[in-house]
Amino acid sequence: MAEIKEFKGLLYDSDIVGDMSSVIAPHCHSAEEDTIKKFYASHPFNVIRLEYPSSVSEKNDEKYTVAAETLRKWLETGILKADEKNCIYIYEQEYIINGQIIKNRGIICSVKLEDKDIITGKTTNYKMYNAYKSDRYNLMRATETEFSSIFSIYRDEDKSVARLLETSAAPDIDFKDVYDITHRIWRIKDVEKITNIKQAFKNKKLVIADGHVRYETAVNYKNKMKSEVVEYSGKESFNYVMMNLMPITDNAPSVLAVHRIIKNKQGYDSDAVIDTISSEFNVEKSYIRDYDCDKIEAKLLSEKENHAIAMFCGKDYYYILTPKNEVPQNMTDAEILHNEILYKIFGINDENSKKHIAFTTSMYEAEKRVREEEAQYAFYLNPMTASAYFDLNEEGKTLPKRTNSFYPKLMMGIVMNKFDEQEV
Repeated sequence: MAEIKEFKGLLYDSDIVGDMSSVIAPHCHSAEEDTIKKFYASHPFNVIRLEYPSSVSEKNDEKYTVAAETLRKWLETGILKADEKNCIYIYEQEYIINGQIIKNRGIICSVKLEDKDIITGKTTNYKMYNAYKSDRYNLMRATETEFSSIFSIYRDEDKSVARLLETSAAPDIDFKDVYDITHRIWRIKDVEKITNIKQAFKNKKLVIADGHVRYETAVNYKNKMKSEVVEYSGKESFNYVMMNLMPITDNAPSVLAVHRIIKNKQGYDSDAVIDTISSEFNVEKSYIRDYDCDKIEAKLLSEKENHAIAMFCGKDYYYILTPKNEVPQNMTDAEILHNEILYKIFGINDENSKKHIAFTTSMYEAEKRVREEEAQYAFYLNPMTASAYFDLNEEGKTLPKRTNSFYPKLMMGIVMNKFDEQEV
C-alpha cells in the first residue's frame, strides 16, 4: 500500500521575490533550450536557475556546483525558506480547457520509494534517457534538493481523500502563472488530519503519469546514500520522493492527444501509402479547408470507439483510418499507428524514431509543418482518458513513446524538498 509522509517544504518568500508566477517554471528537458532561456531571463530568482544552472566554466560538471552555490545563497538570504513544521500540502490547479473551467485538487507529499503499489509504468521511451538520468542524479547529489514533484494519479471513488481535502480557509498561496493556470496551496499542519490522510492512502495505488526519470533518479540517489550512512534506519528522508498526487475520479486531470509528424521520408508517394494502408484499414477521404482542425478533431472523436486515426499529407483532404480487424481490448491507438503504419510502411522504430518523428499536442502545428514541407505526413490521434492510462499501467502494459500528455504540466518551484532539512 502506498506510504506517504509529511515534510518541511521549501518555498519562496513572496515578500522578497514578489509575483510567484515569475519565479516558477514548467518542468522541461535540457534540450528545450528556448524554454529554459525564456524563464532564465524572467527573474533573477527563477527556479530554472537551480534546475538547469548555467556553468561558469567549460567543464560541464561544474554546473552542479553552480546550482548548489546558488541554492546556498538563496537559503542564506531568505529567498527560499523551509517550513518550520512538517506539512502535507493541498494543491489545486484551476484552468480553462475547451471552454470549461476545471479544478483539480490533490496533495503534495513525500512517498516512500520502491513501494510495490507505486506503478512506474512501462514504455519504449525511457531507455533513451540514460544521459538525462545521470544529469539529474548529479544535480540531486550536489543540491540534495528536489525542485519539482513527480506527478502521480490515484483512484478515489469513495472520496475518502477528497473529503479530507475540503477546506473553507483561504489558501496560503494563490496566483496565476504565465499560462493562465491558477495555483493554490494550503498547508496541512494538524497532526490528526495528516494521520487521516496518510491512512486514506493506505489502500491506494499510485501510477506515475509524469516524472519516470526523476523517480529512477531518486531510487539511484537513495541506494547511493544508503551505502554511505553509518547507521541506516530506513526512515531517512532520501527514502522518499516528493510527489504531486491527483485523483482521476472527480475532476480528473485533462489528457491531450499527442500527434505524430513524420519527417525525412520524402520518397514515399501518398497514393501508394494509402493503397498499402487500405489492406488493413478502412479508409475514408474527406475534404477540408486550410487548418480546419476542428473538423478533423470532431470526426476523430465520432470514430473514437473504432480506434480512428487521421492522416494528412499536405493536400486539401485528409483520411480517417479505422482497423478492419478486431482490435484487442487493451491496445492503444498509438500502438496501432506505430505497429501497423509507422513501422510496417515507413520502417520507423525505436532506434530511428528521433530522426523521423516529431510529437505535438497541436493539430495546427502538425498541419503547418506538412503544408510548409518541413514534414511529409501528419497522423492525428484521439486523447486517452486518465482512467484508461491508469488501467493500462496497472496491468503492466508497455506503452509507446508519448502515448498521451497530461494537462496542465506541473510547474517547478511551487513547493520544493531539501533532504538535509528533514528529520529522520
